[in-house]
Amino acid sequence: MGVRRTKFLGLGLVFLCAAAHPTGAPLPAPGPVGAASPSAAAQGRPKAKVAAPTLQLFAGNLKAARARAEERNVPILAIAVLDEESDNVAARTELIASPEIAALSGRCILFFSNHGTHQQREIRETDASGAVKTRSVCADFGTANCKEHQQHWDDIYNEYNEEGVLRCPQVLVLAPDGKLEERLSPGLKPEVASLVEAAAKLQAKLGRGLDEAALAAVKDAAVRASRAEQDGQCGAAWRAFAEVLAITPDGARAEAAKAGQARCAEWLDKRRAEAVAQLAVGDGLAGYLALEELARDWTGTAQAVELTRLMKQAEKEPRVRDAVAKKRREDEAQALWLEAQSLGAAKQPKEAEKKLRILLRKFEGTAAWERAAKARPDLVPQKTGG
Repeated sequence: MGVRRTKFLGLGLVFLCAAAHPTGAPLPAPGPVGAASPSAAAQGRPKAKVAAPTLQLFAGNLKAARARAEERNVPILAIAVLDEESDNVAARTELIASPEIAALSGRCILFFSNHGTHQQREIRETDASGAVKTRSVCADFGTANCKEHQQHWDDIYNEYNEEGVLRCPQVLVLAPDGKLEERLSPGLKPEVASLVEAAAKLQAKLGRGLDEAALAAVKDAAVRASRAEQDGQCGAAWRAFAEVLAITPDGARAEAAKAGQARCAEWLDKRRAEAVAQLAVGDGLAGYLALEELARDWTGTAQAVELTRLMKQAEKEPRVRDAVAKKRREDEAQALWLEAQSLGAAKQPKEAEKKLRILLRKFEGTAAWERAAKARPDLVPQKTGG
């Protein structure tokens, strides 16, 4: 392996990626998430129970860790420990058991790297459905197997040794690109607080980062935005881009989302102008319907409010208002006709007849009325009077 197995050259690593605080500010001091606020406590309300944080281990190699850190814009903390060295074992034991480190790992990419081979032990876990499952893990590090914590051993030593020496235990504070930013306590047991502080310091330098859930949400929104834009549903795309910006308002993803919204806004300006121009043609119905379709696509946005305003303004003109009313009546009649057809196909003749009677009584003069009258002339109401 090219690494002398001594206290100084052996390397057992824990990679901890300092997590992204949603605001990009320094990471807060560890504590229970979702605890009752002082005001709630003052009012005597019971505090909500908070699940203890769980140590989350990244299972990939060093290259994969850097890639994930780059995606999330978070630091990497590498904690080097050895087997069978009292101070190393103490460091490993304390860090694995620390709730502060577990909480930090939820905002990080975290993995152990160690060249040793250990016994396996079984652990019981409860999945999302509530089912209890048993699996085997490395007894020392809790990884799925020892290969998982061995896979990055040589890479770490080769890149971060000091004149052939890597004193352990030691914390390496790395940027997502792998640049070494700081070394903590080489040869000494690291303090939990020093890890949290180092993570916060580098995160502040990097800017806003993402945890795993936020990264998944951003990726999902970006995919939906791209598909909607390709399908010509620029309102839906604009809203999806807004989801990206709500999670990560700065950085490369934010710039891409802003550019996407700009394209959507340009598309809307063009389609809106075309629709407004159509309002002046004939009865204006085509323009009105185009505005209506745009408003549906842009539902929930300020643009939809403006489109609705244009529609209401157009309705003030009698020719447009009459054309829209006629279209609405035709649509209602058609809906009744389709309901009757569906009920007939479902072998519900009485319900189908009810729909046809309503259609024939209320919507004379529509295309659907003509079809219904032809299909069931016996249901056409008889006119009375001279």
